[in-house]
Amino acid sequence: MRTMRAHSFLVVLLLLSGTTAAYAQYADVTFTVDSAGRVTTTGISDVPSLPLGTSENYTSKVKSTWTVNISAPEVLDTFVYAIALPPGAIVNYVSGKNARITTDGDSIVVRGAGSDLPLSVAVQYSLGEPQRNYSWLQFGIGVLLAILLAGMLRMLQRRTAKPHVQSKPVVDLEDKGVPTYIEGLPKRQQVIIELLRKAGGTLTQRQVELALKLPKSSVSRNVESLRRRGIISKAQTGMSNTLVLEENQRY
Repeated sequence: MRTMRAHSFLVVLLLLSGTTAAYAQYADVTFTVDSAGRVTTTGISDVPSLPLGTSENYTSKVKSTWTVNISAPEVLDTFVYAIALPPGAIVNYVSGKNARITTDGDSIVVRGAGSDLPLSVAVQYSLGEPQRNYSWLQFGIGVLLAILLAGMLRMLQRRTAKPHVQSKPVVDLEDKGVPTYIEGLPKRQQVIIELLRKAGGTLTQRQVELALKLPKSSVSRNVESLRRRGIISKAQTGMSNTLVLEENQRY
């Protein structure tokens, strides 16, 4: 009785160890496909259904369409693969969990990885120079149509364009005593000049910020533009700048 129990225990251990060994199978391989459909497998593989070497068993062809089908029915502990298609290949579809299309120079490479899964991926592609020529023809027609459409749009815009109406400035230049040199300046710069005129020609930059309720950076940019034009001068006074409307610009 004890002998039978010992034998049973050994059988269970052997079965468990066999399952663990199968479960721990690993593959990190690259499948390089040539233009004739031959697939060369390189890398590391202890999976019986994924031997290293060259084979024609992975590919099939219908007319001008090729299909490469990589399949390992075993549940693999970890696998990483790359399928390098022939130069000029055009991919029609890819099926396989976590499979993604990448490029390596002029070649397309389908990559994927997984754990605790069988490896199964299929890629359908074609090697068709006529398809490439057809694409260039489509591209040329598209460019020609785009040029014609752009020309038609320009003609339509010219016909329907409304005459430009200049917006009224913030400061009414028709008012008596308002200097006409501010015409054409941005509205904020017009307002800064008018504030200085009403204040007798002198204000601190902080006073301008508070009066206009604008950020310091916005006021600084407009003040600097007026200074470069010679309309105002700026001098450092304590923690702020004093802005002075130039005498020859006052009225």
